[in-house]
This record gives sequence, structure tokens and C-alpha cells, in this order.
Amino acid sequence: MENNNLVHEMPGLYYWLLCKVIPEHQRDFALGDLQEEFHGRSQQNHDQARQWIRTQTFRAVGIWLEMAIKSTGLIQCLVFGFAILSLPIIYLLVIWLSNMDETSPVIWQQLIAGEMHKIIFQSEFWAESLGIPFSARDWHMFVNTESLLWTFLSITLLYLRQHRMTTHQLALVGSLMMFAPYILGLLIIEMLQPAARKIGPLLAFMLFCVFYMAIPLVVLVFRHKQQKMDTESVR
Repeated sequence: MENNNLVHEMPGLYYWLLCKVIPEHQRDFALGDLQEEFHGRSQQNHDQARQWIRTQTFRAVGIWLEMAIKSTGLIQCLVFGFAILSLPIIYLLVIWLSNMDETSPVIWQQLIAGEMHKIIFQSEFWAESLGIPFSARDWHMFVNTESLLWTFLSITLLYLRQHRMTTHQLALVGSLMMFAPYILGLLIIEMLQPAARKIGPLLAFMLFCVFYMAIPLVVLVFRHKQQKMDTESVR
């Protein structure tokens, strides 16, 4: 027979999530109320009680996510974290694309579809890319004129318009501009389905726009935040 005390205890996963998302100064009081309500509902209908606590947990998580997204600190961390992770990954992708003669059928299909974001999750890609040597003579493969022009225009526009934006808006708009060529490239490949030999330049533009914009965007966002803080401290 199932222990009646365990039946009326709040499920561990929901309890853990609630502990993570409820502010510390409200946590004990809120969890106590939720546990008491759950216990009372369990005595009447345990399944409905579990459904109720699930709904309450999802609502709490939703509120937490909404507050976190509005936090400029989180946005800065996300932009910075992406820049740190994307640079070495795109570096490996460029080296791999420049030296790749043949690969697995799965990766090849993803490649001609422009789905570079899927390729990086293939173990074959990492095995192939990490085994490719790189010398200083190969620096030219990291120069893409179209991507440099896009990056220059994007960063210049963001710089000129930043005084009208919050740090959150600057990071969001900058991220959209950084990913726009990649998303546009995916749409072009899907709609036009160009020959495999014509996809290379488009893939280069898709990747290098992210590669070039990552660090300048991080610098712009952090400088913007610092300027906002300095202005507020003067007031």
C-alpha cells in the first residue's frame, strides 16, 4: 500500500523548480502555502492536485523567465556567452569547409541545406574538423568582403542609434542583425535550392556575419550598459 504521507507530498520536480524560481524572500511563505493547498487537494483527488501544482509551477517559471528576459544583465551574459562559444565553432566550420572533400551522407545533406547549426551536433564533424591542421598561410580563408560590409554597416547603425535604445533593446536588435544573414541564407537555399557548388559563397556569408559581429556587439552592449550606469550615478 502506498504511504499516504508520500501521496500528499508535493512532487519533487515541481518543488525543486519552485525553489529555483521563487525569490528567496518569498520562498518559505509561498512554498508553505502551495504545500498546504496541494495537501488539501490531494485528500480529495490526487490526480487533480498534481495537475494543479503543475499549472502553478509552470506559471511561476513563466513569470521568472519574463523577469529574466527583461534583465539587461541576463541579456549581456547571453550575448557574451554566445560570442565566446560561436567564435571557435565557426573557426572549425570554416577550416572544415575549406578542406572537406567528402563526409557522411547525413552531414552532406545538412550542408547542401545550409543547416550548419545541425552539423555541429554531428560527431563526424568534430572528428573531421579537429584533425585538420591550420597554418598562418591560411588566414585569407577568414576574409569575406560581403560579411565585412554587413558587419560595418550593422555596427555603425547600432552605434548611431544606441542612445535611443535601452541596453536590452540594443542587445536584441544587434543579435537580430547578426543572425539575419544566416536566417536569410536558410530561406534562400530552401526556396531556390541552388546547386551544391553555388552554396559555398552563401554559407560563407551566413557564417562570417556571425563571426565578425560577435565581439563588436559584445563591446557595444557592455559600453552602452556602462554609460547608462555612469549617467544614472551622476543623477
